[in-house]
Amino acid sequence: MDMHIKYKMLFTALALICFTLLSGLSAQPPDNIGNEYVVMFMENDIYGSDFPLELYITTPGKKDVHVTVTSPKWSKPQIDETFTVTPGKVEKLNISQVFRMIGSEKSSKALLIKADDDIVVYGGNKESYSNDVFVGLPTDVLGTEYYSVCYSPAFRKTELGVAVISDGTTLKITLPTSDPNLNVTYNNVDYFAGDTITAMLDKYDTIQLQSKSDKPVSAYSGNIKTNIGAVGQASDATQFVLSQQNLSEPADPSMMIIPPYELFGSDYTFATPEYSHPEYYDYQNEFMMVVKDKEKDGLLLDEKPLTSVNWNKISGYVTVSKGSHNVRHVNPTVIFAGYLYGHAYHESYAFPTGMRLAKINKPCVKTTQVDGDGLDNDCDGKIDEEDCTAQNQSKVNGDWSVWSTWSSCSVSCDKGHQIRNRSCDHPAPRYNGKNCIGNSTETKDCDTLKNCPVDPVALCKNKKSQIFINPVNCAQYYDCSKVNTSLGKAFLSECKYPKLFSSTTKKCEDFTSVKCDRRPEPQAPCKYTSFSCEYKNPYLFLSTTKQCEDFASVKHARSPRPQVNMSKTIVQSVTRAVLPCPKRLPSCVGLPDGNQTFPGKKGSSRTILNVSETEH
Repeated sequence: MDMHIKYKMLFTALALICFTLLSGLSAQPPDNIGNEYVVMFMENDIYGSDFPLELYITTPGKKDVHVTVTSPKWSKPQIDETFTVTPGKVEKLNISQVFRMIGSEKSSKALLIKADDDIVVYGGNKESYSNDVFVGLPTDVLGTEYYSVCYSPAFRKTELGVAVISDGTTLKITLPTSDPNLNVTYNNVDYFAGDTITAMLDKYDTIQLQSKSDKPVSAYSGNIKTNIGAVGQASDATQFVLSQQNLSEPADPSMMIIPPYELFGSDYTFATPEYSHPEYYDYQNEFMMVVKDKEKDGLLLDEKPLTSVNWNKISGYVTVSKGSHNVRHVNPTVIFAGYLYGHAYHESYAFPTGMRLAKINKPCVKTTQVDGDGLDNDCDGKIDEEDCTAQNQSKVNGDWSVWSTWSSCSVSCDKGHQIRNRSCDHPAPRYNGKNCIGNSTETKDCDTLKNCPVDPVALCKNKKSQIFINPVNCAQYYDCSKVNTSLGKAFLSECKYPKLFSSTTKKCEDFTSVKCDRRPEPQAPCKYTSFSCEYKNPYLFLSTTKQCEDFASVKHARSPRPQVNMSKTIVQSVTRAVLPCPKRLPSCVGLPDGNQTFPGKKGSSRTILNVSETEH
């Protein structure tokens, strides 16, 4: 029989062992959902790119969750991030590449993730055309003994990693005896087949070991890089499937854990990762499931019955969009497997969307029945059957929650749409009860009452003699026969105050005869661009020339003969010539009709005339 090399990772906790105990009195099932995680990142093959490490965090709950991510023992750089995770959304946090482990080393690069309610955590360790994704496990379900398998022969190296959550932890890694050429160098000591590596680690310490071998070896996270090709490999213990259907297909192999039937769940919340080059492609994401044929109709994707599923005898897959999703069965005692797989150009990923982590293959000890704890309390080989009591065995049909408030308009100008949502959770369907009838989303049109600006270059293309209104200013227009205008923008012209541009006559007309409709109407003189000089910033309007002048040219034109305090004299000269627009051209907006005293000129013969109640 072909024996495969395995690293046996044996944890012997000499101090606190909080991560090895599972309480039968907790109503929280032992699974990948939790509120505290300690994670690390393995070494990856680098191609000269600068991709950050990634954490994807979502929540299976119905309310916002506050999350903090810190690096308790690593300060260069220090990680200290706080953010809010909204139901149905994914928060992606970029982490410095410094937190990747390098070679066989002991370090303190663990990241601590804490939340005030349930979350789901995934990590992404990507390089160009390569993305390794892992499922984070909360600290309350961690165990003391692990086995893992990776592909061999290794193209680079195989590797394993461990993050520690308790002080005074003794870590023992026993190397297999089936490969006489196996060699691991750690802490300047060489270890070979059959040797045991012992390391003392404290809370938030991390360790990574690497080895090169010509036979399959076990590793916590697999290979730095490997090639499987179109051949594949199988044995009594492992199976590596084809990463290509043929040699011409661009592919990148991915690796994932296949949970046993005993660890199947009934509810999964997961998030899709991001392709290494999102500017070119997105992943095609498929949720894969294994479920009994008679129970598949009870599956819900984001609270809706599954549709467009490619089914075979016991499994199927459905395409899912980018983002956060939930798949559950209406009957919480029905279990199924869930996996997420994504592929794009020269890149793929795969991971189980979650799993129960109750102890298996060990004597069962009866514990107190607690609804929804995910444990076989009465040792009859079933979990959560206590949910099916005489009181609640009858079907529970789903009903809608109240509608959410309408969202803001989808656009900032012109017309768009608004949406509102409701959920089939008031109550949610259970025990094969009927799902809600109707739509979970409604849309309606909305109008911002604002025009969108236009691109004058595109507007005037092949229309050299036409004139168009400026949809965002009733006093302006685009004259396609004039590329260069006094306003400094292509084709843009402006009527003289107080005239407005008529969309009917395509001319500047008296403001009393022009209908601006949705076009904003400048009423005060300084709202006219030609008066404000805004289009020529840092140009200034000079009272002497009655024009917008360049500040530099103004200084040059008004410079006196060279003197010791020349710069001060120049500035004073310019300042005397410059008047702010509102003082030069005061507005009559809000004033009554008729002649009004010129603002700031009380007693002067100068007046301003308000012509009509339209406030011009």
